[in-house]
Amino acid sequence: MMIDPSGHVPVINRRAIELLGLPATLAPPDISFQDILAWQVEQEEFGGGPRQESPILDLALSGGIGPEAYERARPNGVVLEVRTQTLPDGGAVRTYTDITERKRTEHALAAARDAAEAATRARTGFLAMMSHEIRTPMNGVIGMTGLLLDSALTPVQQRYAETLREAAENLLRIINDILDFSKLDADRLEFENLPFTLSHAVGSAVDLLRVKAEEKRLALSAVIAPDVPGRVIGDPGRLRQVLLNLIANSIKFTPAGSVTVEVDLAAIEGDHARIAFAVRDTGIGIPLDAQKGLFQQFSQVDSSISRRFGGTGLGLAISRGLVEHMGGTISVESAPYEGSVFRFTVRLEIARESAVLPEVTLAPTASGATPSRRLRILLAEDNATNRLVATARLEMLGHRVDSVANGLEAVAAVQTAPYDLVLMDVMMPEMDGLAATRAIRALDDPASNLPIVALTANAFREDEEECLAAGMDAFLSKPLSAPQLAAVVDRAIARTLRPA
Repeated sequence: MMIDPSGHVPVINRRAIELLGLPATLAPPDISFQDILAWQVEQEEFGGGPRQESPILDLALSGGIGPEAYERARPNGVVLEVRTQTLPDGGAVRTYTDITERKRTEHALAAARDAAEAATRARTGFLAMMSHEIRTPMNGVIGMTGLLLDSALTPVQQRYAETLREAAENLLRIINDILDFSKLDADRLEFENLPFTLSHAVGSAVDLLRVKAEEKRLALSAVIAPDVPGRVIGDPGRLRQVLLNLIANSIKFTPAGSVTVEVDLAAIEGDHARIAFAVRDTGIGIPLDAQKGLFQQFSQVDSSISRRFGGTGLGLAISRGLVEHMGGTISVESAPYEGSVFRFTVRLEIARESAVLPEVTLAPTASGATPSRRLRILLAEDNATNRLVATARLEMLGHRVDSVANGLEAVAAVQTAPYDLVLMDVMMPEMDGLAATRAIRALDDPASNLPIVALTANAFREDEEECLAAGMDAFLSKPLSAPQLAAVVDRAIARTLRPA
């Protein structure tokens, strides 16, 4: 449609008339822009009656020549994109485009996105709840088994208890795999960025699995090329997790021979190094047609492998996700009965000489050893089994423990006795651990300055952040081992308490 300076409409084509829904009485050549506008206002084409406020109506009444492009929906549901190009003589050329289908598609995509995000939130909430509900009894099973193993048992009872602990730890690994995969799938897995010694990360992964290799009489070793940077910056825990997955797989599927970890420098990229890892075994190998889906979720070579060797089929999918988050790729080379080589690369920053390496925490105070200071500890835990486990472990470390079953009792207790440390569960009746911590921080000294450590079955990073934001000093996720409990108590005391 072409509008002249006087407001007449010298040119309007049939398609524009159709898109605007103009009646036959408004056909050119004698029609004016004001006539078209008056009809549109009467028909409430601008989103309401003539007396109602409407930005598009205001624009039209001002002459209709404003933004170069805008969108408006007609009462019949048609959405028009309106574009106006002004002319030197004060007139304008206006074009109308029917974008109804495009807007419907955009709305459908937005609805699908919102539904997907809602599903992700629901899944994450479900996982958080299930994680807590599973980890709470798992903490009891593993903890009570540990206490049983520390008691006087006959050789047969010792073997039974060790088998029970191994089964519980295997179940915990499956739970952790499912949680890690779900976090990766939702792009919510946390990664650290800190300096570490590469050989320590590789060596610790090998050492953790050495006993399993020796049980099968396999030679397990690691070889690091001399040109590989000694100190790098990245996530040593996630790197170790990939190595543990691959080494454990190689040990599982290798009946005889060896498993070797090889580490080489692939490239220097500015201040970063691309490190190549290879886990080589002499195992049963993998058919070529089965290799394509090996890094997919819940994938195993075939159903017989699942029956013979167990596992969720998530380990390699998780490893692929971790490697890709660290800027690398992962692949496999294998043939039946000729062993396998799993290769992956990661991109790590080369640490400067001044970079401070994190402290390496060695074995904490052993069970039953006398600590340098006997502490009075308040344990807030609603689960009776977990109270028993934590109390026994802390008393074996030489500390005195009082226990309460909810946050209200914890707040009252710190006001009546001189505690050195509070171990606080999060999900408790009456008052949860977060509210209890905030209440304790609001008290007068010295109770307000007590170190508080979260002991919780919640395993997500946001759970830790929530605990720290509430005023807790440290976070420990269940199920927890005796060394973990001793270490977190030692760290909290070292940071917070004045010397005795």
